Amino acid sequence: MNYAILDENGVCMNAIVAEEEFAAQIGAIVLPNGFGIGDTYDGIAWQKAVIPAKEKPMAEPTEQDRINAALLLEIAKLKAGVKA
Repeated sequence: MNYAILDENGVCMNAIVAEEEFAAQIGAIVLPNGFGIGDTYDGIAWQKAVIPAKEKPMAEPTEQDRINAALLLEIAKLKAGVKA
């Protein structure tokens, strides 16, 4: 059977397959199907862990973005040359 080893806050830190007697010896509790590491147990019910949404990948720069970057670089070079 599947068992959970919880931390002091009720968060499942490890999941094991064990005999009932061994699980009881180490203080593990029954882990229902569908729950696992990161999920929490409050003594009454299990809660799924909140998984943060992935950040959207940055869009590829457009041709206009490349032109703007090149112009800014040229302006910076010109300013540096004026100061010298």
